[in-house]
Amino acid sequence: MRYKLIDESHGWRTFMVVFDKGDAAMKKLLEFVTAQEITAASFVGLGAFSEARLAFYDRTTKEYTPIPVDEQTEVLNITGNVALYNGEPRLHAHAMLSRPDSSTIGGHLVEGIVWPTLEITLVASPDQLERDLDEETGLPLLRP
Repeated sequence: MRYKLIDESHGWRTFMVVFDKGDAAMKKLLEFVTAQEITAASFVGLGAFSEARLAFYDRTTKEYTPIPVDEQTEVLNITGNVALYNGEPRLHAHAMLSRPDSSTIGGHLVEGIVWPTLEITLVASPDQLERDLDEETGLPLLRP
């Protein structure tokens, strides 16, 4: 994974983060935001995965249902944010993936193994966002 700070103004920072073949994208992105001390951000991206793990939140069971994607896919879009949960940075991302037959699949992005690249544009705020556990849904929701 490599990155470049492409803009900085009034405390806001914009990074281009480029992942390499074999990188576990969400793991590496979390390492990056932790190292950069980012506590509030949004990000978008595109690229491709050799495999991925998505999930769908079942509100009845209050659990994520895993959606394994065991094939090469194009990443049509990743959209996500960064906020603190229990004092630590936490990523929340969704992805839309295209399969070789042009069908698509999407959901909560748990992890994706990059092949050949993934390009993320991340805009970090000088402020801080936090998540708190919402008892009704069982989810750590943003509390701006």
